[in-house]
Amino acid sequence: MNMPIIDENDDLSATQNSPNLKVPSEIFGNKIKCCICHRICSKNPKYIQLEVLSDVILPFVLCSKCQDTFTAEDIKLMTNLFMIFGGYFAKNKLEPFSPLRILHELTSNTAHLEPTQINMQLLHRALLHGISPKEYVEKLQQLASSELNSFF
Repeated sequence: MNMPIIDENDDLSATQNSPNLKVPSEIFGNKIKCCICHRICSKNPKYIQLEVLSDVILPFVLCSKCQDTFTAEDIKLMTNLFMIFGGYFAKNKLEPFSPLRILHELTSNTAHLEPTQINMQLLHRALLHGISPKEYVEKLQQLASSELNSFF
């Protein structure tokens, strides 16, 4: 996936065509925050444009750590989940992450959720606990393997 990086001096045409949309530096003043982890980008923030929520292209800012840590696909996925459900990466890092407890919460709800919706919300909760998409998949594979082993 190609993720365009925008230099601070580039023309952010997607923002200029929409009068209600502001460039990230206008939103946070002098303190520009990363769209993934909410760290203040003190040096060389990366401005990117991402298609979010299916058809809207918005400008975002990435810190160098998130740029180096996550793939373009991860960044797009995480940005969409944070826009839908709120929060940011590692917001609840100090709290324990229990996929089984969260799964129980989601499935015991009176509203019926499709498996895709449950997976999206479970991934979102993992991101809030500082678990990357790659680590999330690995943890689910370990959990499934251990549950199958205990079943037989």
